[in-house]
Amino acid sequence: MLRSLLVFAMVIVSAPASAAPTVVWLESAVPDAKTVAKANHEANATNQVAEADLAFPAQPKSGADDEAYKRLNAAVASARSRWKDFDVEDGIARDIDQALDKIDVVRDEHDAAAIIEARALQGAAIDLGFPPSERSTGERTKAWRVQWFGTDPLNLPWVDALAIDPDHALGEDVSDRSTWPDFQAFQIEVAKLKDGHLDVSGVPAGVQLVIDGITVTTTDQKIALRPGLHYVHVSGKSGTIRGRAKIAIEPDTDAVLPMAITGADLDQAATAVMAGQSTLPVSVKAAVDGVVAENNGGPVFLAAEKDGKISVVPYTSNAVVNKIPLVTFALDADIGPELVVSPIFDDSNGQNVTSPAVSGTLGFELGISYGAILGGMDAAITPLDTVQYGNHESTSNVTTFALPQPWGGIGVYALRPVGVKPYLLVAGTYGWDGPANMAFGGRLAVGIPLKNPGSWIRVSIGGSSSPKSMWDDDLGKTIPMNVLFLRVGLAEGF
Repeated sequence: MLRSLLVFAMVIVSAPASAAPTVVWLESAVPDAKTVAKANHEANATNQVAEADLAFPAQPKSGADDEAYKRLNAAVASARSRWKDFDVEDGIARDIDQALDKIDVVRDEHDAAAIIEARALQGAAIDLGFPPSERSTGERTKAWRVQWFGTDPLNLPWVDALAIDPDHALGEDVSDRSTWPDFQAFQIEVAKLKDGHLDVSGVPAGVQLVIDGITVTTTDQKIALRPGLHYVHVSGKSGTIRGRAKIAIEPDTDAVLPMAITGADLDQAATAVMAGQSTLPVSVKAAVDGVVAENNGGPVFLAAEKDGKISVVPYTSNAVVNKIPLVTFALDADIGPELVVSPIFDDSNGQNVTSPAVSGTLGFELGISYGAILGGMDAAITPLDTVQYGNHESTSNVTTFALPQPWGGIGVYALRPVGVKPYLLVAGTYGWDGPANMAFGGRLAVGIPLKNPGSWIRVSIGGSSSPKSMWDDDLGKTIPMNVLFLRVGLAEGF
């Protein structure tokens, strides 16, 4: 039994997160709540994404990242253990290169420190293992040097180490004692280089960048960075990693942050969706496909907005748009308690009697957009009180505790009765509160959706009021009637 429970628990823990319907807005940002609500009338979506999610595809943290850093640390440890062996510098530099090639993200300052140490040690191996002439022009060291306008050939691993270090002053502990004088001189020379800049002017508002493991603001159009290689990603919702990039910065030069889509492609995609199409530019399609993959099989819709109008189209095969008809029709039936307050009851002696009743209704609602025409037959049974009155021919008295209440009215839907959605109706009514009163009233109806589209549990509350009756002139007295009710039942749309 215990084993079975453990297996069950493991299945639950390992099950993928539930796939939620998602709307991809082909806009610079997710619109305001009112616009999103309009779209969700058609999409029933719980997730909303926009340009930032498309421009920077999801590339979550994974075990592969941990393994890459383990290999890097192992390469550094191996280099230090072989450091005094003969003619090993070229192999050390290549081993560290291979480990660094597998890394495309710096998640935090701990990761940054590992890369700084590896680059510093790699640069020391090159400085120690090759004569100056070969470091400057040799074919074997070509991949490990860089030369910019106005500079001599530079030790590229050392440049990259100093680019990540914010103080531009690395200590002997991260390099090697035998090359420390060269490294010190190198730091002084590199410190003279002008900053380069990362151009983030095209980045959508609200995007949070992480550069070399440190979160930076994107309020400026350009971010100053030291020359060398930098690791950039976007911190998404709940700290997820998006849009990994390695960017080489040159002195006094701008580098543009790479994005998966362009503004022009996004505009073209939005135009297509406004026309009811789901055909997208190649870059946008690839980005949306990334959202689909990230969504664990949940429905994905495309949406766009222009001049106050929105368009929602399905993208995945399981995305079904709820077409909202102009005209709706529903039948309803419900039952519940009611209070009838009136002196019309027998033995009232002209005083108001509050009579508890059981009431029910059969009705209809004809909706035209957000307006509604409605009507029905209510009936109240007052088991504790009766009403006695003359029959139509005035030949005998009739005693009853069943009060018919036919009515009609007009109303407004705050939420329309469509699909598997709640609906909300507010209406004013006029009708006959039998046996003798014409009454104005009102009611509020809430539809709680059932599994099948167009079916609701219906809760209604309301009442009516009549200051006088049709018998007043004959009886020489005023007989008002007030009614309050609360009912629960079913509504079915057609």
